[in-house]
Amino acid sequence: MAEYNVLWIDDEPDKQDGFFDIADMKDIILHNCKTSREGIEELSKKINFYDAVILDAKGYNDSEDEVPKLTGLLNSIIKIERLSPIRKIPYFIFTGQKDVVDNTDIIELLEQYPLYQKGVHNDKLFQDIKEAAKQNEETQIKHEHERVFEALSKYNVIEHFEDDATETLTKILIAIKKGDVNFSDKEQFTQIRRILEMMFRVANKKGLLHDKCILNNKVNLSDSSLFMAGEDTHHSDVRCSKKHFPKLIADLVKNILFITGSASHTEEEVGGVSSVDKQNLQEYRNTLRTPYFLFSLTLQLIDIVIWFNDYCDLNQDIEKNKSYWEDIPWINGTVTNVSRNNWGTFQDEQRKYNASIPKGLILKNHLRVNEKVKVKIKKENEIRFYTKEIKRN
Repeated sequence: MAEYNVLWIDDEPDKQDGFFDIADMKDIILHNCKTSREGIEELSKKINFYDAVILDAKGYNDSEDEVPKLTGLLNSIIKIERLSPIRKIPYFIFTGQKDVVDNTDIIELLEQYPLYQKGVHNDKLFQDIKEAAKQNEETQIKHEHERVFEALSKYNVIEHFEDDATETLTKILIAIKKGDVNFSDKEQFTQIRRILEMMFRVANKKGLLHDKCILNNKVNLSDSSLFMAGEDTHHSDVRCSKKHFPKLIADLVKNILFITGSASHTEEEVGGVSSVDKQNLQEYRNTLRTPYFLFSLTLQLIDIVIWFNDYCDLNQDIEKNKSYWEDIPWINGTVTNVSRNNWGTFQDEQRKYNASIPKGLILKNHLRVNEKVKVKIKKENEIRFYTKEIKRN
C-alpha cells in the first residue's frame, strides 16, 4: 500500500477534529511541527522522507511565545524553495483564519500558491497532495520499491542513517529506471557498504549477531558476515551454531563486502581485500566507465535487506537468538610434523582435524614434533584447516 509522509506545520493541529484519522484513511501520514523553525529543521534533516508539506497561513516563526502571523508562512516557503536543488517538495497552504480567507490583499499575495480552507477543502487538499507527490521521482521510486524502504525505516540504530540510506538507494534506483549510463558511482560503493553495516547493527540489537563482532562501536564486517553464516570468525573468536544466512544470502553479502571494500578508500578491515584487488577493480571501473556494476550490487543489496527484514520478523526472541552464540574452543592435540620451511602440522586428540601450523607460530613458540599443544583452528575450505592460535599444554 502506497503511503505519503506529509509534514504539517501548524500551531493548532488538535483543533482539526478527525483530520489525522481522515488523512490516515487516505494513506497520508501526517507529522506535525508547530513552528516554522522546527518544521524546516525537520524537513532539512529528513528531506527524502517527506512527500509534501502543509503550511498554515498564520503561524509561529521561531517559538510558540509569538503571535501567529504571515511571517512564519513566508519564511517556510522561502526555506522550502531553498531546499529545491536537493529535492523539490510540493507544499500547500491550509488555513482556517477568517481574516486570511476574507482579506483580498492576503489572497492576492498568496495567489501563486495553492490555498485551501480548513473544513471546506479538506478532501481536495488530500487529493491534490497525492497527485502532486505522484509526479515526484523520489516518491515514485519509494512506492515502486516499497518493501526495501519499509525495511530501511527500521534501521534507526544511528541518527539520520535512515535518511542517508534512503537517499543513496533512491538516487541509484532513479538512475536505473532512467537508464542513466553517465551516473557517477563516486562514494556510492561506500554507502552500500554502510547499509550492510547498519544491517549488522540491527542484527546485534535483535540477538542475531554476537556482541564481540562489534567492539568499541565498530562493526567487524567480515566477522559479522561469517558469524551470520554459521562460520568461525577470524578475529572475534566466536561462531553461531545456527546458520542465519542461507548460502545464497551469505554469498551475496560476502561478494558485496569484498567488492565495496575494494572500491572504498577507507582503511578499515575489508575481509581479505588486497591492494592488488583494489587496483584491479579501479582499473576495471576506469576502463568501462559504466554504472552497471554498481547497479547490479544495489539490486543484490535490496534482496538482502528485504530478506533480512522478513527473517527478523520470524525471529524476534532475543534470548533464543543469543542461545546460539558460541566461543570458538581450544582444541587439544599434538604437533605431528615440522618441515624444513618451518611450517608444521597439528593433529587433534579425536583425529577430526589435520591442520597446518603457520611458520610464524612455529618459530614464535619454538615448537617441536610431538609437543602437546592446544589450538584454535580456522577453516579455510571444506578440506583445509590451519591453526590461528596455539599454546603449550
